[in-house]
Amino acid sequence: MPRKPVLDWIDTNKAAELLGTSAQWVRELIQRNKFPNVTQVGRVYFIPKSDIDNYLRQRNQKGKK
Repeated sequence: MPRKPVLDWIDTNKAAELLGTSAQWVRELIQRNKFPNVTQVGRVYFIPKSDIDNYLRQRNQKGKK
């Protein structure tokens, strides 16, 4: 399966900014497999923007129930 261009991948700090949380919590979400397409390069995690969008969509749907 081809990977998305690098520009569509964000690190944990940017993900935390988008989610309104801390980078530590984003790393916890990674450990809980909330971002299925995460990639680790060295000590840095990169998450596809689509995974962040899907997580936000699911989180918002749960909040509306």
